Amino acid sequence: MSDLSLGVIMAIFGAGLATVMAGIGSIVGIGYPARAAAGGLSEDPRRFGSLFLLVVLPGTQGFY
Repeated sequence: MSDLSLGVIMAIFGAGLATVMAGIGSIVGIGYPARAAAGGLSEDPRRFGSLFLLVVLPGTQGFY
């Protein structure tokens, strides 16, 4: 631990925090249209092809 300066530790923490916050923001942001698409799909199942991408997009957030 003596080899790492406070600046390096803060840089690593900042990079991790930026990654986590960006992931959370992305998940929250894509969750709203997915819920709306799922609601629309339950009302009109014929629109499955056009709404499928919005419904499954939140599940792909783990790939980032």
